[in-house]
Amino acid sequence: MEFTGDIGDVLGSLHARFPLSIDLPVAGSEAQPERSIFRDEAFGYSLDVSGWQMRSRGGGKGPYVLDGPDFCSRLGDYDANWNLKIGPDEARPRHVANDAQDDREAYDRAIDFARRYLGEVRAKCAGVHLFFLEGYSHLALTYWWRKSWIRRYSVVLPHPVNGESFEFAFACHFFGPFRAACRHAREFDRIVGSLRWQPSS
Repeated sequence: MEFTGDIGDVLGSLHARFPLSIDLPVAGSEAQPERSIFRDEAFGYSLDVSGWQMRSRGGGKGPYVLDGPDFCSRLGDYDANWNLKIGPDEARPRHVANDAQDDREAYDRAIDFARRYLGEVRAKCAGVHLFFLEGYSHLALTYWWRKSWIRRYSVVLPHPVNGESFEFAFACHFFGPFRAACRHAREFDRIVGSLRWQPSS
């Protein structure tokens, strides 16, 4: 096979030659929604929510300190939604920039958190994930609970002005089978990965 520089051609050729039981997403094969940015001016962060419909803007005080927005959409043939809650980072250690050592510690904390949290809600774990955002390690859990596959992200970022760390807790629900949930998880990853502090005007 000759590489033409087009990743869509490469994926298409691989899929034709080695058919899989799941569909490979081909770059450019899906219509890209118009870019839409959600900005919380009061708290000072933004998210790329392209392709999602807002059900609630949030902003009220809740048990988690601040209720963020709530969005819904259709991913393929299935309903999906996500919401965000924000609070001070008091229960988790501060992040420091030592990749090798801290990644091991972060993963150990993630496994411990998964055991405790999923034991409390009586959910079956399907995955514990580490990911990077803004130079720090963060964690996510994938599990089945109350008729949906859930990917729960915990993003802890220091505020750019006062340095205080805040946790952004995303709860993303997918109402479909596990295979489809895996295929569409990249959409949740995209939203979480777009999180940024916004400079105050």
